[in-house]
Amino acid sequence: MLISKREEERIRLTHGIGEIDDKLTEVISENDELRARLEMEPLPLVDVSKLRDRLHIHNQSYRAENDILRAEVRVFNNSTRNDRKIRGKDLGVIVRLLRLIGN
Repeated sequence: MLISKREEERIRLTHGIGEIDDKLTEVISENDELRARLEMEPLPLVDVSKLRDRLHIHNQSYRAENDILRAEVRVFNNSTRNDRKIRGKDLGVIVRLLRLIGN
């Protein structure tokens, strides 16, 4: 179930990125048309590959940090479960001893 929710979220975000890209292309085209009408030189497109590379590195870093945090949460959850089991066993022993003493 969790995977399907993540998959749905990924699809939704991917679709959203596609819409943003379409809108950006539309705005650039409109800008080029207006500059042509005003007889202005077209603006050179900026190379965004360096920005994409930096974003990719940041995303990798965030993913790695997220994976580490997930692993730590799993370890914490397992240790608290084990602690609860031990405490439960200890309480069981105490209750049995109290019953023995009470009899």
